[in-house]
Formats: sequence, structure tokens, C-alpha cells
Amino acid sequence: MGKIVFFLLWFSGVLFDQITKWWAEECLQGAVVPVISQVLELRLRKNFASAFGLQFLNRPQHVVVTVGVTVFLLLVLFSGRHPRSLPFFFGGSLYLAGAWGNLIDRLWRGYVVDFIEPSFWATFNVADIFIVAGVIGIVWGFLRREERKNPGL
Repeated sequence: MGKIVFFLLWFSGVLFDQITKWWAEECLQGAVVPVISQVLELRLRKNFASAFGLQFLNRPQHVVVTVGVTVFLLLVLFSGRHPRSLPFFFGGSLYLAGAWGNLIDRLWRGYVVDFIEPSFWATFNVADIFIVAGVIGIVWGFLRREERKNPGL
């Protein structure tokens, strides 16, 4: 049952991300929608780089890294060698949803659709939120597991 929930969360996350990006491309062409005045806007941006406008990897490298991390996470999550906590489990699923959501953009559109623009940070999208939440969940789950192993920590 856990594997079904994991894959449903992963698939649902990718689907939700792609729907929001479709909406952004349809509704935000040349438009700016203020959400919180001078703090948060919705504005369409096309990100041709890897992250923060910097080019770390090219398209084939993004595919290799995403597939590699996916295989690694699936092996760690489902190997059965070590029990995984709920935050680790959900974090892995959210991380993969975000990574695959952005990879689909790179392969299909040639760029990543970003549209959530705070005044104090770079423009991002739902997939980026999933990636950050996923990493937090994975780290939290790993630390909780370590605390159970070493009660002296």
C-alpha cells in the first residue's frame, strides 16, 4: 500500500505542477498579477538555465542526473534494508515530483516555466516548491532515523 501512495503522490505532484505551468503560459502572457502588493506577484518567466539563471547542466545532463537520483531514491526507499520514516517517504515522493516536473519542461518546452515571483527572491514554480519540501522531508526523515539509532544525540 505504501508504494501505491508514494507513486500516486509523485504522479499527482507532476500533474499538478504541469497544470499550473499550463495555466501560467495561457493566462500570464504579458500580464502581472499582484497577489500581495509589492511582495508577491504572478509573472511568466521562461528559465532556460539550470537554477537561479545559472547554467550548471545541459539538457542531456539534466536527464542523466534526474534519472540517476530517481533510481538512487527508489533503491533507498524500497530496498527494505532500513526502515524509512514518513517524512523521508513523502519527501522522496515530493522531490521526485518536482524534479520530473521541471525535467518534463526542459524536454518538452526547452525551458522551465516559472511564474511565482516574490520581491525578495528568484522566480520559481510549483515543482521548485516540491523539490525544497522534498529535500526538507528527506533530511528530516534521515535525522529522525539517526536520533532513534543514537538516543544520545
